[in-house]
Amino acid sequence: MSAHIYRGTIQAVILDWGGTVLDHGCRDAVAAMRQTMGEAGVEPTEGDLRRNMGLSKLEQIRGIFENERVREAWVVQHGVAIGEAALLALLNRYTAIELQTTQRDLLPGVMPLHEFLRQLGVVIATTTSQERPVLHQMLEMAGRQGHHLLRCNRARSLEPRHHRTRPGRHLADPAASARSVDRHP
Repeated sequence: MSAHIYRGTIQAVILDWGGTVLDHGCRDAVAAMRQTMGEAGVEPTEGDLRRNMGLSKLEQIRGIFENERVREAWVVQHGVAIGEAALLALLNRYTAIELQTTQRDLLPGVMPLHEFLRQLGVVIATTTSQERPVLHQMLEMAGRQGHHLLRCNRARSLEPRHHRTRPGRHLADPAASARSVDRHP
């Protein structure tokens, strides 16, 4: 097995919003998902809500219903098994809650890091598992606080469904390509 070790200068830093730039522990996202599920008449555990974090929000919701107890609670409440239309409705409700209720303050240390990287000429990009409207809200909030990450920002919902991790190359490569950053294996 041969290892490829990059020995050049740092050209780009790709940050994930949740837990890195804001919302330590992703508490806001969990609270919004808990409210969404509660309004639908199901009460997933904290583990159910967090198990698939990092996937797109639709895949996270789909994953919550992998739990038999949650599926059964849905049937009791709605009289039918969860279907694609209901999953999309839950996604839309989650996104609305996230847009209305979440306070978005940058975590301590983000602004000094941003300034340090800017002075070095390092490209900063971001990824998120949130839907595009939530990403736009985060970018606007960050801009008001002086944190301009507009080089390349990728929402998980814009990516193919088969990508199940983040940030991953499927999110990182567009950031590198957009800024002519050398990509190394």
